[in-house]
Amino acid sequence: MACAAPRGSGRLEAIRTNLVAAYFARYDNGYRVFNRFGFAPVTLRRKREHSYHHNDLRNALLEEALVILRDEGDANFTLRDLARRVGVSHAAPYAHFADRRALLAAVAVRGYEGLCAAMSEARARAATPLEAFGEMGVAYVLFGWKHPAHYRLMFQAPELAKADDLPELRAAEATAYAMLDETVRFGHRAGFVTSGDPTTDSIVSWSHVHGMTSLLIDRHEFLGVSSEEEVVALTRAAIERLLTVFLPAAQPARGLASRGA
Repeated sequence: MACAAPRGSGRLEAIRTNLVAAYFARYDNGYRVFNRFGFAPVTLRRKREHSYHHNDLRNALLEEALVILRDEGDANFTLRDLARRVGVSHAAPYAHFADRRALLAAVAVRGYEGLCAAMSEARARAATPLEAFGEMGVAYVLFGWKHPAHYRLMFQAPELAKADDLPELRAAEATAYAMLDETVRFGHRAGFVTSGDPTTDSIVSWSHVHGMTSLLIDRHEFLGVSSEEEVVALTRAAIERLLTVFLPAAQPARGLASRGA
């Protein structure tokens, strides 16, 4: 039952009613406020939040983080920032991520998944283990070149330097390395690589492509590289040099640098 409005000018009553409405505007849809001064009831409405299924919100937060990485070139955002951008309450992201570090780890996992997919596609196109080695190296470097901020997050984020308590991130890192290691070991078994210890060769190979990627991201102007075609050409040439170490002296690198982008 509505309370009777107090006596007084209609203008004063309208001002008081508007003040009450403004104060309670943060409450949910459908609330009707009866203030203690006996003003007429006011139906208040709140700005509607987006509704997500449980997993959809997690994906939406990760996708928004990737948009920021792409557009702004760094991971200088908070869970509160992401919540505002996707249209949910500030508390909602904590149902999926304990803190910002957990979110960054999940973003990094997405990066490793993308890197593995790129290398897997490159390996599938190759006709021989030797060609697979070269094409996976090119795919690795191109991934970093196309996604520089994401790549830096994966390998350089201070928050993720010690990730023993982030098992999903550790597993993603291991999967990416295992793809390269498996290819090198297959080369040893097939006789394409005879340089020595497969473990050392895998580490050397990873260092080679990772170093090339980091240089191209941060020093591409110094290297005189500005296009994807130039990145591919330089990477193929670098891998060709590496293969002269791995391959027997009598077996050439088979012209990897001459292949198309």
